[in-house]
Order: sequence, then structure tokens, then C-alpha cells
Amino acid sequence: MNIRLAAAGLAALALAAAVVLAGYWRLQATVAAAERDKARAALAVALDANASLEAALARARAQAEINDRIMVGVAAELAKITEAIAGQTAAIVELGEQNEEVRSYLAGIVPGALELQLNR
Repeated sequence: MNIRLAAAGLAALALAAAVVLAGYWRLQATVAAAERDKARAALAVALDANASLEAALARARAQAEINDRIMVGVAAELAKITEAIAGQTAAIVELGEQNEEVRSYLAGIVPGALELQLNR
């Protein structure tokens, strides 16, 4: 009878150990599921941030292209203005060399305020 009692006790102990082990595994599974959910949420936040940054980058690239086109236009206009000024200056110098009245006018004293304005 003692052997049967001991066997029943061992069986009960084994059953209790199995229940405890199953509970432990269930707890670990619950913890792992919670960590998985947190990781998925963090991934979703990171993916949203990445999408926002990619959109901002696309807008910045588009704006850079617009700026480049504007700068090409400004450079072309500046080149035209520079060429016009150079042509005008050359024409004035040539006229001064050919015409005595213009040469004497150009050799005259320029008022200080006008000279400051012309030489800016």
C-alpha cells in the first residue's frame, strides 16, 4: 500500500510540476506576445517617420530643381545685363575718343554724390 501511495504521490507531484511548467510557458508566451506587440508598434512609428522623411526629401529635391531653374534664368539675365553694361561702356569710351565735346564732358569733375552713386 505504501508503494501505491508513493506512486500516487509521485504521479500527483509530476502532474503538479507539469501544471507549473505549463503555467510558466504560458506566462513566457504572454510576455513574448506583449514584447512582439511593442516591437510592431515601434516599427509602425519608425515606418511612418521614414515615410514622412522621404516625402520631405522629395519636396526638398523638387524645390532644389525649381531653384536651379530659377538660378539658370537669373544667371542668363545677369549675363545679358553685364554684356549690355560692357557694350554701353565701350560705346561711351569710343564716343569720347571720337568726339571732343564728349571727351571734355567725360574729363569734367563729377559731383561727389553722383560719383558715389556711379561707383557703387
